[in-house]
Amino acid sequence: MKGYKLYLAVAVLLLLAVPSFGQAVSSTATTPINVTRTESISISVTTALPTLTIPGGSLNSDIQNVVVQSSWNLKQTRTNGVQICVSAVGALAGVNAGTTGNTDTIPVNNVYVTPSGGSATALGGATAVCGITGAVQFKNYPTTTAAQRKNTTGQSDTIPVQVKLAADVAADSYTGTLNLTAYSN
Repeated sequence: MKGYKLYLAVAVLLLLAVPSFGQAVSSTATTPINVTRTESISISVTTALPTLTIPGGSLNSDIQNVVVQSSWNLKQTRTNGVQICVSAVGALAGVNAGTTGNTDTIPVNNVYVTPSGGSATALGGATAVCGITGAVQFKNYPTTTAAQRKNTTGQSDTIPVQVKLAADVAADSYTGTLNLTAYSN
């Protein structure tokens, strides 16, 4: 019996020395996750339009280029393309009009843009492109595939601009603003 008590005492000590492992306990909860990627479209001028010069004895300026960079990431429903358009608001006015009395202006329809693959077209027409009446569409990028709707690396365009006068104007500097638009509907 003495051996049995010793054996029982050793067994109890061993059981106490061995750590006891229970089953793991855990709990899980769930929550929905929603991610919205908004549409984007942008355009910026990377090289400003230099001064257009109309030499004496001529009614036409030289052709100068304005360089723009555009990018977009559009919804799958936008399959009508991305249009790059040029427009202007109001006539170009002489900067010295107040000091010299120059009242001449250069109408918007004397400013010409040459669309990609086309011929020089005057601004200020009655047709609306890019949602703007009087704009000229320079280019239309297709957006029929998913890859075409994600042009996030950017697109560079060089837009030729020229002034062709219908009537002579006084010697002066004439200023106005070209609006460059990237548009998709």
